[in-house]
Amino acid sequence: MLDADETGWRINGITHWLWCFATDNLCYFVIDKSRGSPVIKGVLGKLFDGVLICDFFGVYNKISTLATQRCFYHLLTELGKVDKSNKSAAWQTFRKKLGRLIMDAIRLDTSKTEMVPAVFNRR
Repeated sequence: MLDADETGWRINGITHWLWCFATDNLCYFVIDKSRGSPVIKGVLGKLFDGVLICDFFGVYNKISTLATQRCFYHLLTELGKVDKSNKSAAWQTFRKKLGRLIMDAIRLDTSKTEMVPAVFNRR
């Protein structure tokens, strides 16, 4: 699994971007004038054979991955935006189920050390 993110980084008053690519054991930084997909492709290539954890910024969609996981905080932020713009009954029903699923996953993650592996895997 690889976490990726970028943030503004000023050099002599000119905006650049500090890119961070991190695993449990390594962290790789790149400073570039670009916030575009060439940076992602330059670091990871067009095909990343792993799980990429990132926000919803579109440049992360420009490469193929084994799987992409969205940052939990950004996922909740995006859901909040949809909540404000979509008041339909269908969305509200889906959102309620999704909210329960997310909370179950959080509870499961925080309790995994307290349960036997078979119960954890079943849940």
